[in-house]
Amino acid sequence: MINPSATPTNNIKRLKDSKELVNGFYQMADMFKEKLGCILFQLPQSFHYSEEHLKRITSQLDRKRKNVIEFRHESWWNNEVYNAFKKNNLIFCTVSSPKTPDDFVKTRSDVYLRMHGKSDWYRYNYSDKELKEYAEQIKKSKAKNVWCYFDNDYNANAPMNCTMLIRFSSIVFCRRAVAQAGNDQGLGHDETLEEFYRLIFQPMPACGNDEIVMCL
Repeated sequence: MINPSATPTNNIKRLKDSKELVNGFYQMADMFKEKLGCILFQLPQSFHYSEEHLKRITSQLDRKRKNVIEFRHESWWNNEVYNAFKKNNLIFCTVSSPKTPDDFVKTRSDVYLRMHGKSDWYRYNYSDKELKEYAEQIKKSKAKNVWCYFDNDYNANAPMNCTMLIRFSSIVFCRRAVAQAGNDQGLGHDETLEEFYRLIFQPMPACGNDEIVMCL
């Protein structure tokens, strides 16, 4: 994931007359080649929904790329936005934060989550119950790829939260891979379970198109 919104110019412009700037960033991003995942555009809480603002977004981004838009104002969670994103092949970022709706949104074959903390920014520790709910939403989405990023936090909860979500989600995404590993290698039940845990702590190309990416 790379973030063009980190540039002061783009934060101020809020994608207004930014096509040349965005295209220049795309060219730099192309240097990552096959390692390039998604391109995340973050927009501030003061940037509210309007038809003009929506058109500003959809008209300037390259539909062939994995563009992710992260909003911080609740007005963007509406069907007009979802339909426009689907039409323009954009990924609506699902945001877990104190001031945004907690809706799981899918507008493209990939889904993208930012886990900032439900009630406290950068200090939140997700419960197993909450993580299992996200895992179930991931399952229901039938996404081709899942990109999930946990914030760095003061109490270092992110690594454990990430690990637990991988465990809960891996039951969904790696069941076939584990079963195949057991069958191919002639493993017994306990050995297959051990193979399962080995798989969930590394990237999972064995799952084919069903891939989950967890990052801190």
